[in-house]
Amino acid sequence: MSRSLELNRRDLMKLMAAAGVTAFGYSLSTSPALAEQPVRGGKLRLGLKGGSTGDSLDPTVLSAAVQYFMAFQFGNCLVERGPDGKLMGELAESWEPRDGGKTWVFRLRKGIKFHNGAEFTADDIMHAINRHIAPDSRSSVKAQLSRVERVTSNDPLELTVELKQIDVNFPYLLTSPAMIAVPKDAAPDSAIGTGPYVVDEAEPGVRYVLHRNPDYFKSDRAWYDEVEILVLNDETARISALVSGTVDAITLVPPQLVSGIQKAPGLKIANAASSTFNLFVMRCDIEPFNNKDLRLAMKYAVDREQMVKAVLSGYGDVGNDSPINEVFPLYSDDLPVHSFDIEKAKDHYRKSGHSGPIQLQVSDAAFPGAVDAALLFQQSAARVGIEIAIKREPADGYWDDVWLKSPFCVSYWAANSTEDQALSIAYETGAPWNDTYWSNPEFDKLLAEARSELDEAKRKAIYRKAISMVQEDGGHIIFMFPQTIVGYTEKLAGFELDHFGATGKLTERSWFRAS
Repeated sequence: MSRSLELNRRDLMKLMAAAGVTAFGYSLSTSPALAEQPVRGGKLRLGLKGGSTGDSLDPTVLSAAVQYFMAFQFGNCLVERGPDGKLMGELAESWEPRDGGKTWVFRLRKGIKFHNGAEFTADDIMHAINRHIAPDSRSSVKAQLSRVERVTSNDPLELTVELKQIDVNFPYLLTSPAMIAVPKDAAPDSAIGTGPYVVDEAEPGVRYVLHRNPDYFKSDRAWYDEVEILVLNDETARISALVSGTVDAITLVPPQLVSGIQKAPGLKIANAASSTFNLFVMRCDIEPFNNKDLRLAMKYAVDREQMVKAVLSGYGDVGNDSPINEVFPLYSDDLPVHSFDIEKAKDHYRKSGHSGPIQLQVSDAAFPGAVDAALLFQQSAARVGIEIAIKREPADGYWDDVWLKSPFCVSYWAANSTEDQALSIAYETGAPWNDTYWSNPEFDKLLAEARSELDEAKRKAIYRKAISMVQEDGGHIIFMFPQTIVGYTEKLAGFELDHFGATGKLTERSWFRAS
């Protein structure tokens, strides 16, 4: 018998809590008291990794770090996640669930303008969602938004989203940088948004120049007059730019270079545990990894402890072939551990019947130390009797030419906001970014069940079962969770890092200290 959609008060309280809503209405959270008074002015220069000449600023095709960072410069979402992980209203001033979480109603802020002067309305969000779920869409959030049945609006400042099924975590999905609002009548890649900075120049893979949005609706944010972003994929070039003063801050600091930056005069490090993970991707739909025993052999052939020590210099945690780690509230700490086990790896490799070298395509474009991680894997696998042949790929074009195409490559995942997003975006059948091409109908059913479960303990148990399937049968070798590490000049203040990958928000949260 189907569960009634009528909720009692206790169920509604649970639902509101699951969605980041307090009591019977949303209370806009504020940031912690600032340690010092923000100062307006100055030009912030940043050195970022993770960009290429093929990058677009169309929100439906974001896939690399610089694209995500840029999205938060010129755009805003309906809701955002603060440094403490809690939901805050952004373009929406309030929201509430109806029908047990099958329908969500968002009340939008009045008077917000796009960079081209057009008024922001519910029609712009409706247009954005429809673009994400279009048949030819390659959006990173297409799979999650496919649960949307209908989006309607009878008021320019009110948006109603009806879902095909209950989803108690739906508002968290809307924090993705892919969900920024752009004018419905503008070109998809115009980079016109409501965000803190307006794009003046855009040279994908090279440089972006922006100025402060004079009409920004957050009066206590966006302190810089200008922001210049240099795409510096090379580690040496990025570190040198910081040390020489060419840039004021850099992202993705290689862990082994942290101590050097800390010793340099006038430089500081900010670091925090994150939901980002590094992995080897095995495609389950083609040879040789359409063989479960070979996949398990590879998982047991990785010395994860060595990876964290050698590649991350201790700035991270060991992965266990699950995308959910300790920063997620529904993390299960009792899953079987996939540690380096020569005998288990040999046993599964023998059962697989495989022989001969396995090519691993790798580039440091994936994450700092990716090539080193591949070499360490090559060495530990050799002790099992598995031969890994490493093929180094150029950084430029890696995400277009290798990822989603190669049978075996390195990658990273970042900015997952909830357990559901982390599991659905990469493992649900048909998800555009299911890079292993793994499919399990029972897993898909568990995700749907978890979305409608109000009881947090029961939802955690469902996720645990789903994670076990990914861990034992999936094609991801998730070997470590690196910390988010940013290097910056001591002239900057307000650097608040979070656990869920919103590094792009630093430009509106930080400022230059008074001289």
